[in-house]
Amino acid sequence: MVKERLPSWVLQDSDEALVHVNVGGLKRSLCCDTLKKFPDTRLGKLLACDSEEDILKVCDDYDVQQKEFYFDRNPGLFPYVLHFYQTGKLHIMEELCVFSFSQEIEYWGINEFFLDSCCSYRFHDRKLEGSRHHSWDEDSDVSSVDTSVDEISDLNRDMKHFQEVRHGNIRKCLWLTLENPGYSIPSKMFSLVSISVLLSSVSIMCINSIPECKVQGYSPHETVTITVSDA
Repeated sequence: MVKERLPSWVLQDSDEALVHVNVGGLKRSLCCDTLKKFPDTRLGKLLACDSEEDILKVCDDYDVQQKEFYFDRNPGLFPYVLHFYQTGKLHIMEELCVFSFSQEIEYWGINEFFLDSCCSYRFHDRKLEGSRHHSWDEDSDVSSVDTSVDEISDLNRDMKHFQEVRHGNIRKCLWLTLENPGYSIPSKMFSLVSISVLLSSVSIMCINSIPECKVQGYSPHETVTITVSDA
């Protein structure tokens, strides 16, 4: 039986061809037979590299002496990549943003199709939910950028105005306390009290508009007549 040709950089260790990788400081050795099962993935493409130039197109750096491939990627995710090569099934990393996870597996050349059934629905559901929030954030950011410049200009103009008047520092502090809830703790308390009073007023008005809550047989415009009889 003719032995399949392997690149010259592959380490022959105990009749087993190994590929040594370093992912963000996490070092692992993978069997070439395992990588051959997934030739379209990034690690699988290493087996098709015959020169250092080809190698550097696949990884970020290559140690010629150690014959070690370096990848500047998230080392916390790499165990999930290794699990994929061992089982053919991919599981999501809960601690990682779904979009970051998607970018990572795309980098490694692993298709979302390989997601295991226990993770597939949750992954696509989180991705869909994240897409909705991302779209809303983009729309709001476009409008907020236009208004923020004007708001900053107005604020700077008001600050300069206080420098030209008597007791400017005191008046500026008082103005910021009343107008800017995030200025200080007293301003936050004032804002909270103002909102509470406003909500109480609205609640009382709503309650008074409900017929069941009105006092029956009483009119504020009625005239009370007092009759005094002679004894």
